[in-house]
Amino acid sequence: MGKHPKVVVKPPDSRGLREVTVGGIPVGAAWSLRDLRRILRRAGFPHDVDLNDPSIVRWREAGSTTWPHRPRRLVTLVVMVAGFLGSMALFAYIGLDDAFNALTFAGRVTGALFVAAGAVEGAAALAALDYWAKRKGRYSGAVSLGGSLIALAVSSLLVFVWHDEMEFPPLVPMIFAVWVWAAWTTALLHKQRAWHEIPSPKGVAIGVALTVAFTGANFVYSAMYQPSAMQPFITTEVKFGVSKIEGSTIHLPVDFRVRNSGKVPVYVLETIFWVRGETAEFTQTERPPEKRKTDAWQSRDTDLYRTPPESKLISTGWWVAPGSWLEPGAEFSTVKIAQMPRSAHFDLVRANANALILRRDRAAMSTGEFAASRSLSFTNDQYGIEGCPEQCNTTATHFAEVRHNNTITNVTREPRYVTSWMTVNRDGINSSIGAGIGARNQPADEGERYGLTYQQSVDVATPFAALSNPSLSPSH
Repeated sequence: MGKHPKVVVKPPDSRGLREVTVGGIPVGAAWSLRDLRRILRRAGFPHDVDLNDPSIVRWREAGSTTWPHRPRRLVTLVVMVAGFLGSMALFAYIGLDDAFNALTFAGRVTGALFVAAGAVEGAAALAALDYWAKRKGRYSGAVSLGGSLIALAVSSLLVFVWHDEMEFPPLVPMIFAVWVWAAWTTALLHKQRAWHEIPSPKGVAIGVALTVAFTGANFVYSAMYQPSAMQPFITTEVKFGVSKIEGSTIHLPVDFRVRNSGKVPVYVLETIFWVRGETAEFTQTERPPEKRKTDAWQSRDTDLYRTPPESKLISTGWWVAPGSWLEPGAEFSTVKIAQMPRSAHFDLVRANANALILRRDRAAMSTGEFAASRSLSFTNDQYGIEGCPEQCNTTATHFAEVRHNNTITNVTREPRYVTSWMTVNRDGINSSIGAGIGARNQPADEGERYGLTYQQSVDVATPFAALSNPSLSPSH
């Protein structure tokens, strides 16, 4: 064997491993005597080699009975790997959802970046297994450190977005757990100089910082700037068709049309139309200035020889199915028939229509769920119309959950819900529509954030005399 032992077992390192050399050449590192025998068998020694023979084995600084207990190292390994796997699952969940379902192209790019971050976390988990074991991979520590830095940066972005509303949906505890874990892991790996084997650690750090900065900038662009810079352009039109008289009844076709002339896709939550007959009383004498002044203050017509017109609702209802959507360049149109007697004492017949629009680049919802949720209620009377007072209104509502245009916001917010309604007075004098968006059991006052707007048409009117006597129509 020569003057010196052929096998040298070095003292335990910080992980409890003892490096083994044969003839001065490293052949492995052992956790225990059993591990040492396995290494020596691979090096050509017999399986029953006497490890206490000083002519064969030299034990440096610690004898054959010194094998440090490893629970702390194992706990560190388990916590670190679990954190990498948890952050991988979180980032992949956010990224895959946005990569396939984000409402904007920029949002899908952000999703792809989150998927890439999740892939890095998966690689870092494998690297951590090697780094806290026998470190056969040269860059296992550097990969682990890079994964922890990315986890820290991305989770910090999520915490920043969460801070805007400070709500607690199911994934918020996981976000904070990843954030705390990433800070601890980064500090531990930095302390152990895990970056030591990287050829250019500053360059890698700058690359990670630029990638995270690009992800954050892309999120701000897709979630804030782009929806604000692009505005929807919706036009709503109403036109009268040619009336038809059958006996004592006038049938007046009214064409309602809504067109998306912009570049932003939209939902049409609710629509409503009104066809009204207007009548005013003429006077032979001038109306006093005081009454005309009152008319003006009440935003009513001010005439010298005519009282402000009174309006009667002839027909009302919806004209586009609730929850429909319009892509850029598309339109909906429908024709309603308003019927009235030829003997009616109207001066004018007036029609207009309104629509409630929700931007699809800011919010997404299930149109099937929205349409199927239709319900009727009778305000002031929960038992039905029979006992309803004269002023009681009938309200038809639709309801659905909406999601923001990116999953980053969705996982840091409580769910939001859109509710729309159409109300018709029991006596048929008036009708209206409305909508709101908010958290459950909270005021529905977040419509502006999701692009909820009220679209009004221009009123159209025609003389009633032209309807009851076709010869007076301008087309004759």
